[in-house]
Amino acid sequence: MLSCFEQASVARLLIVESVGLSEGVDKVRHELQSQFADAVAEEVRHAKGHDPFYADKEPQVFGRAVVGAVNDSVGYYLTHPGADAESLAASLCRIFAP
Repeated sequence: MLSCFEQASVARLLIVESVGLSEGVDKVRHELQSQFADAVAEEVRHAKGHDPFYADKEPQVFGRAVVGAVNDSVGYYLTHPGADAESLAASLCRIFAP
């Protein structure tokens, strides 16, 4: 995540400005988001057995919620100059991995 913050113009293009650009670009973005959500879901499945926080979480729902929240939060950061990337990353970690 931090490498995207270091290249905010590239991240802005991928997360904010590519939406609706073309069917092909939308498909690639959705595929990448799906892969990210699936990776989060797999981590939740793994954590369910030993971390009480995740015990009652549905992995696919949790994964998609993370992707949506991260996407919107990063989009906000990219469109509001001066927003603190380190604070955003730390806040997302506290929310989704307390």
